[in-house]
Amino acid sequence: MAIVGGLALFFIILAIFHDGADEVIEDSNDAKKVTTQVLSVQDEVTSKLTTSGTIVPQEYSIIRGLTPGTVQFLVPVGERVERGQSLFSLADSNIENNYFNSLTSFNQTESLTEQRVLQAELALSSAEARLEVARKNFETTKLQTQENLSSAESTAINSYNSAYNTLKHALIPLSTGALENNFTQYRFRNVLGNNFQLRELAITQFDIARNLFIPLSPTASPSVLGDQMNGLLSALEAGKVLLDTTSLLLQGAVGSDLAISISQTTQNQTLVNNAVSSVIGAQNSLASTDIQNGLLFIRAENDLTLAELDRTNAEIGLDNAKKSATIEATASQSQLDNASYNFSNLNMPSPFSGTIISHFVTLGEQVTVGQQLVEIGNLDLVEVIADIDVEFSDAIALGDKVSINKTYEGIISEIEPAGDINSGKVRITVTRDNFDNALKAGGVADLTFALSFSDEKRLVVPIKSTTIEETESFVFVVEDGVAVKRLVTLGKIFGDKVTVLAGLSEGARLIIPEGVFISEGDKIDIGDDNDTSLVGENSSELE
Repeated sequence: MAIVGGLALFFIILAIFHDGADEVIEDSNDAKKVTTQVLSVQDEVTSKLTTSGTIVPQEYSIIRGLTPGTVQFLVPVGERVERGQSLFSLADSNIENNYFNSLTSFNQTESLTEQRVLQAELALSSAEARLEVARKNFETTKLQTQENLSSAESTAINSYNSAYNTLKHALIPLSTGALENNFTQYRFRNVLGNNFQLRELAITQFDIARNLFIPLSPTASPSVLGDQMNGLLSALEAGKVLLDTTSLLLQGAVGSDLAISISQTTQNQTLVNNAVSSVIGAQNSLASTDIQNGLLFIRAENDLTLAELDRTNAEIGLDNAKKSATIEATASQSQLDNASYNFSNLNMPSPFSGTIISHFVTLGEQVTVGQQLVEIGNLDLVEVIADIDVEFSDAIALGDKVSINKTYEGIISEIEPAGDINSGKVRITVTRDNFDNALKAGGVADLTFALSFSDEKRLVVPIKSTTIEETESFVFVVEDGVAVKRLVTLGKIFGDKVTVLAGLSEGARLIIPEGVFISEGDKIDIGDDNDTSLVGENSSELE
C-alpha cells in the first residue's frame, strides 16, 4: 500500500509540473516569426516540378546473332569499342563453304557472260561492216547499171540515126519526090519489062516502105528508144524487100539507062542489110543490158537485204546475250548475297562507339539465330527517362534545361506527343553528356523541371501554405499582426503551386509556415525583411 500511495503522489506531482510547463511555453511564445507573401493577380506562373527517372545510355543495344555458329571471340566486358569494330566472331563451316563456293560461281558466271556479250558485240560489229559493204555495193551497182544502160542507149541511138539515114538514102533513088513530099511515087512504076506482076509488087512494096518510114523521127530519143527502134526495123525490113524486088525488076527490064540504077540499088541493098543487122544488134544489146542490169540490181538488193537481216539478227543476239547475262548475273548475285549475308554476320561490327556492358554467351558455345550475344551502350551520353502528369507537359518544351540531382544540368531531348491513357502521364527524355561518369546507366536520378504557365489572370499560392482536409481547405493570413484562418476553394495545380478560386483576394498577406505550427489568433512577427512578394504588374514567382 505504501508503494501504491507513493506512485500516486509521483504522478500527481508530474501532472502539476507538466501543466506549469505548458503555461511557461505558452507565455514565452508571444509572436511567431514566419515567412509571408503578399498576393497579387498574375498571368504567368513559374514553378518547379521534381520527379525521378531511370538513367540509360542514349545509344544502347543488345546484339543478337543473325546466323548460327560457334563463338570464337568476344570483346571483354568493360572494354570500349569504336563504331564498326567487331564485337564477336562465330565459326560455321557450312556458311563459310557456301560463301566461297558462291563467290567462285559468281566470278565464273560473270566471266562467261562477259565473253558471250563480247562475242555478240563482235558479231554485231561484223554484221554492221558487211551491211556497210552491201550498201556501198548496192550504190555502185545502181551507178554501174545506169552506165551500162546509158552506153547501150548511146549505141542504139547511133545505130538508129545511121540506119535512118541509110534507109532514107536508099528510098530517095526509088522515089520521084523528095522526102518533104513524102516520096510521092515509085520511080520505076513505068519501066518496060515482061514481069508485070513483079512491077506491081514493087509499087506496092514502095508504098509500104514509104508509109513505115515517113512517121519515123530523124533522131532517136532515150525516152521512146524501144518503140523507135521497132518502127525503124519494120521500115528497114520493108525497104530491104523493096530493094530486093526493085533489083529483080531492073534486071529484067529493057533500057540502056538502068545500069546506074541497078548498081545503086545493089549498093543500097548491102547498106540496108547492114543497117538491119545494126538495129537488131542494138535492140539485142538493149535487151541484154536490161536483163543484166536487172540481175545485178536484184543481186545487190538481195545482198543488202541479207546484210540488213544479219545486222538485225546480230542486234537481237546481242540483246539476248545481255538479257541472259543479266538474268544469270542476278541469280548468281542473289545466291552470293545470301551467302555473303550469313558469312558477314559471323563477325558483327559495332553499330556505334561504346562500352561492352555484358555477355550472354561464352567462348565455344553454339548459338542460334536471334540469340542474345552482347550488350553494348554508349556511356558517354546518357538519358534520364521520366514520366510527368499530362497537365504539366504544356509548361515544358524541347531544349529546356533540367536540373539532375541538383548538381548537373540536362536538356529535354524528347517529349512524347500523347500521354498514357491509363496513367495520364507523358514520358520525357533528358539528355546529358556524362564525361565525368557521375551518372551511371541503370541508376535513378532526381529531375527538377522549371515549369512556366501563361494564360488567364489568377491568384496562385504555394501548396505548402495550404491545409487540405476532408471537409475543407484553408490558409492563414496576417491581419493586424495575428494569424487569421481563411477557408479557400482551390483550383488548378501548377507544380508546387495551386490556384485559389475563392476565399482570398489580391493584397492579402499569406503565411507560409515553413515548419512553424500556426493556429488562428497567434501573434505573427513579419519583420522588415520578411515579405517575399515580388513587384510586377502581371507576374510573380512563388517559391
